[in-house]
Amino acid sequence: MARQVMRLFLTCLGIVVVFSNHLFAQIPGEIRLEKGQKLRFQVDHQTEVTDTQGETRTTVKNLVRVTKRLDVLEADPDSKLFRIALVLEKLKMETVRPNGQVLSFDSEDSNSQESPLAKSLAPLVGKDTARLKVDHLGRVLEVQSEQMPAGRYEVEPVFLIVLPGRGLKVGDNWQRAYNATLDPPAGTGEKIPMIQTYSVDGMEGGKARIRLATSWKEEPKTANDQMPLLQYLPEGMVVIDSATGLPLEATLKVDREIKEPTGANSSYRFQSVYKEKRLD
Repeated sequence: MARQVMRLFLTCLGIVVVFSNHLFAQIPGEIRLEKGQKLRFQVDHQTEVTDTQGETRTTVKNLVRVTKRLDVLEADPDSKLFRIALVLEKLKMETVRPNGQVLSFDSEDSNSQESPLAKSLAPLVGKDTARLKVDHLGRVLEVQSEQMPAGRYEVEPVFLIVLPGRGLKVGDNWQRAYNATLDPPAGTGEKIPMIQTYSVDGMEGGKARIRLATSWKEEPKTANDQMPLLQYLPEGMVVIDSATGLPLEATLKVDREIKEPTGANSSYRFQSVYKEKRLD
């Protein structure tokens, strides 16, 4: 009898331990924000485009460094909808043209006001560049902005990923389907169906690692159709706060090459490294 009681106790203890581990090893799977929150992030984004035609190779390099702030203006706990203002606190940009000429702008450098880039970039600093309506999954439902097209936030969610709204554990996967809009000069507003896949790679210390991969739903038939879409195919890792679903850091990369887009011995290569880190 005593042995049976002991076995029952150990069995129950095992169930409690397993259940507890399962409980604490889950992510809520949604964004949690409060009115008045201010979230600051450092973003570094480098791109390099190389066009090869036989023995001739031209390369354009671009570096953007931004300190951005997301101000939570409204947070409705019932509808789980949020209104957020995007503010660029600092902005630095450097472009290297194929001939080696460097164009640069730095919002913290007074001399940059003479740069050819200043006219378009300086007005973006220190002001709301966009006001967004966002739901608890991280989907941008509404965009108010004179500077940025609304389609950008469908391709690049404000919190980098879109959550599924259910409890998640290591090994779980989900997808989102959306459209990439080809705005001028890349296109004339065409919408290209895309698919983004997420998987929970690991959890520890109150953080969750979400692996991300992107693909087009159907591969464009021609090289000319593919070229402007390469920038929309990032893959990498986003680390989020397990309790709030908010990003803490991320590294997303693109390295795609199209062979012979204009004939023999030609190629087009797009490379991108995007890094983001929460500052506070």
